[in-house]
Amino acid sequence: MRTPGSSEIERACDCIGNVDSLGVNLVRDAMDLAAMQPKLR
Repeated sequence: MRTPGSSEIERACDCIGNVDSLGVNLVRDAMDLAAMQPKLR
């Protein structure tokens, strides 16, 4: 038996998972850029 709003929770979890992997990719890209240009600042 599903509680009301469980689909919303599942959707939120999917969103968080997608944002999470996006964030990891962004961090990797940023670290690659930093490695290529150590004097960025």
